Amino acid sequence: MSHASETSSESALMNHEYDSAFVITWRSPFPGREAAALTCAAEPDTRWSKLTTDGLCSTPEWLFHPSGWGMWMVRGLHAELDHLVQEDESRMLIARGTLLLDGFQYAIAPAGRGADRYVNNDAAVASEAGVI
Repeated sequence: MSHASETSSESALMNHEYDSAFVITWRSPFPGREAAALTCAAEPDTRWSKLTTDGLCSTPEWLFHPSGWGMWMVRGLHAELDHLVQEDESRMLIARGTLLLDGFQYAIAPAGRGADRYVNNDAAVASEAGVI
């Protein structure tokens, strides 16, 4: 792909200039739903890996905390992630997660330069309020 034909999302991701992450967290499968949860686990990677190939998000990442919490995420531009999360395929994934996994939550959270902006805004407000 030529540099001139890159979308703004592709260019931003190549330069690690993302501003958000779509994050899913969960505790554990509900009792009796373990097999269905394992089957469902591959779905986010299948869908979002295709979107990675299209330059719309980063490669999906899985993280597991020793206490048992799981986390899955992709990074990208907020507007693009918001659009992708609202698509039917993503909404079905969220519905399955809610049904199968205890503690299931999702969010589009500030990350990268978005996290920098978030922290800087908080610091400015705290300074104006005389807290710091």
